[in-house]
Amino acid sequence: MKSRMRRESHVRFWESPRGKFPRATRPNLGPGVEALRAKWGWIVALGTIYVLVGLIALFSVVMATVASVFVVGIMMLIAGVAEVINA
Repeated sequence: MKSRMRRESHVRFWESPRGKFPRATRPNLGPGVEALRAKWGWIVALGTIYVLVGLIALFSVVMATVASVFVVGIMMLIAGVAEVINA
């Protein structure tokens, strides 16, 4: 599939004494950033939860190991079921 964008619209050239080199332009993040700003409270809450769970895991290494083995086991079971269904 051929791109509809012209090359000049997303690549600029940087000139130096050694020659002309391509430089990627900065992408337009406006709509994505605005969507995140609307939900900043949820992002802060999730970050706080991650920090707290990380500290609990740091202080209880055995519990963290058991939990991670449990999660990996469930993922392997789901992958196995998906393999059987696709076979």
